[in-house]
Amino acid sequence: ILRPGDAFYSPVGYHHYFEGVDANDPLVGVAVFDTSDLKTFDTPQMMKAMPNEMLSQVLGVPTEEVEDYYKGFRRLYTDPHDGWKEENLADALANDDNPDLRFKIPGIDKGLTQAPRMEFNGDVRSKAIDSFTWKPLSKARFSFAYTEITPGSTLEPYWTDNADELLYVIEGQNLEVIRSSNGKRECKDVFTINEGFLALNEIGSTMLIKNNSPDVTTKLFRIFNSNRPSVTTLHDAFHSLPEDVAMTMLRGKYYEKYEYAEDIMAETS
Repeated sequence: ILRPGDAFYSPVGYHHYFEGVDANDPLVGVAVFDTSDLKTFDTPQMMKAMPNEMLSQVLGVPTEEVEDYYKGFRRLYTDPHDGWKEENLADALANDDNPDLRFKIPGIDKGLTQAPRMEFNGDVRSKAIDSFTWKPLSKARFSFAYTEITPGSTLEPYWTDNADELLYVIEGQNLEVIRSSNGKRECKDVFTINEGFLALNEIGSTMLIKNNSPDVTTKLFRIFNSNRPSVTTLHDAFHSLPEDVAMTMLRGKYYEKYEYAEDIMAETS
């Protein structure tokens, strides 16, 4: 059983399906694949090229029944399954705590960790799911995190050292994003995102997100193309430097000593 806030991981080679249990409360989720060349398939697609006699033998059903099977492209079943009964849900609930269900991550929106410097940034909380915190992702090529930003609070400037990040706004309005390049490309993007929007933070870029909504807490689903992403904040990077080095970078002490830039180049060449 998947409930709001749960996640599910299907390794390569595992087939799966999703079944809604309430016609008035449809299943809504985000699917993430760790490839840019997605080639999925379902059972009817695999069966359509097989002779009916072979399918009958493999599946153990009469040939005339196989002839009536649907063997077309992927489709969704929008009508309730005739064989589905309330007992099906009861059985699923009874086995929900089965330890063999090792590919389910319950409550990624629970047990969040408070971000540091609350007195400056406000109330920001997150939970990361990566190969360090969850072993099934040790062979995957992605990881994810969940973040909440209360009204008026800021996800302070940060960058990823070894992964691109894709952010999806589950809930939120009027989120101000400031994104700048750390590489050779000189760019600065300032834009607003809302519920249902996606934003990309590539390696080599720094991002800041401020929740300008007066009453809506932002909820972000964050996806990384690494199973062990390294995230660095501007605050931590700055304070890890010796003070004289940091001040030289920011206050231009070279220009206090030399009147012209040409003099700097002449002495350092």
